[in-house]
Order: sequence, then C-alpha cells, then structure tokens
Amino acid sequence: MHSGWTRVFVVVASLVAASVSAGDAVKSPDQLQRYIVEFHDAALAAYAGGELAVPLQPSEPERLEATSPAVTGERKLDVRSPKSRAYLKYLDRTHRDFKVEAARLLGRTIKPRRVYRHALNGMALDLTASEAARLATSPMVKSIRRDTRERLETDSGPQWIGAAEIWS
Repeated sequence: MHSGWTRVFVVVASLVAASVSAGDAVKSPDQLQRYIVEFHDAALAAYAGGELAVPLQPSEPERLEATSPAVTGERKLDVRSPKSRAYLKYLDRTHRDFKVEAARLLGRTIKPRRVYRHALNGMALDLTASEAARLATSPMVKSIRRDTRERLETDSGPQWIGAAEIWS
C-alpha cells in the first residue's frame, strides 16, 4: 500500500516532467519558426470582383472579374478559366512585390515554404518573432500568425461533420 506522500510525490514528479517537456517546446526569440502571412486581397475562391489592394499594372486588364462561385453563379470554382488565370497572375505579382518589400524590411531574402492562392491568399514563411513583427507593419499584410500543429481529436468521418454528401 502506498502512503499519501508517495502519491503526492508521483503527482508532483509527473507535473515537473510535463512542464519540462512543454518548456522544451518554447522557442527562443531569435529562432526561426513557421508563420502564416495573409494578404488583404481575397483568395481565388472568394474574389467577388471590385477593388484590389494593389493597383493593376498598365499591362494587366482594366479590371478583374469575380471568380467566386457565390458571385458568378457557377456550380464550382473553375481554376482554369480566363478570369481565374488573370486573377492568379495578379496574386502572383502581389506575392513577388511582397517578397521585395520583405527583403527591404528584413535585410534578407525570404523563401516561402508554401504559397497559398486558392482558399487563402498568403504564404508560409520561416521567420524569427522580431521579423514577424516587422512584416506585420507592411501595408500588404492583413495578418501574420505563428503556425501551429493541431492534434486530431476524433476519428469520426464525414457523417459526423455533416459532409457525407460531399464525399459521395
């Protein structure tokens, strides 16, 4: 039989071990971490037409047409349509412009780990906390947040979230 003090010791030792392993996950401020940078312009799937965050170049069309199926009335997003290709070309240019601005702000070039254009307009970058704070001051940036890994909390499938008809 264990005494009450033995149980207390086991609980305290477990808590100390957990806090040490959690402390190992804390990154130093000058260590690179993954950040998701989101830009002001809508992603391809959500672009409703209208005003853009960055003016169009003379070589680009006078205006870009909506690509969002909610606005166009199409059943689904056509990523190969001329209006989608024109908008993606615009997003590519704004991403290039941002990389130039980021190099100026950070004093080094950045290499996106991922570039997002269809469901989110942004990119994943490896930055220090101070670099992320500097990039957050850019007028091109809507938001910047540290990327996190989430743990799956369920193994239930599409029926549980009400999406069975999408996968059928």
